[in-house]
Amino acid sequence: MGEYTFFARLDDLEAAVCAENCTEAERGETIEFIESAVGSLIDYANHVIRQTLSIPLWKRHWEGYDLLTRIEASMHERNRIHDAAIVSMRALNRLCGNYGVEPIFALPDGDPSVEAVRTAAARSIGALAAEAYAAGTGEDRIGKPSTGKNPASACLGGMMR
Repeated sequence: MGEYTFFARLDDLEAAVCAENCTEAERGETIEFIESAVGSLIDYANHVIRQTLSIPLWKRHWEGYDLLTRIEASMHERNRIHDAAIVSMRALNRLCGNYGVEPIFALPDGDPSVEAVRTAAARSIGALAAEAYAAGTGEDRIGKPSTGKNPASACLGGMMR
């Protein structure tokens, strides 16, 4: 049996939402919320990649105040996006709890340090990005060629196909 992945946990949440006895509009709002929350995680991963590739370029073409301004603006934006992603991760985990499914993300319980939460969130988003990239390039969740199928709930045909 393979590792329990982000996609599998997201599929569990989707299946629970679809099984809920609610109106189509309520179900649609919940799915849109999930999509928006996942979008904030993608925004963070994209910013980290963009920043990682941009800063060396900036260092070769700018100096002094111009370089410092670019790096500081990028770091401020990264922190803002990271905070939004953490809020989304917590919201998705609460939604999982509301539907009786396993939380998607392993975030520290209790009152952990801000740094512990930020580190756990960054690692989770990195794993999510790696899994999504592997799935999008023909590798499935455990490194074997993709079957092109993702076992997900029947009501929506699976969010992560």
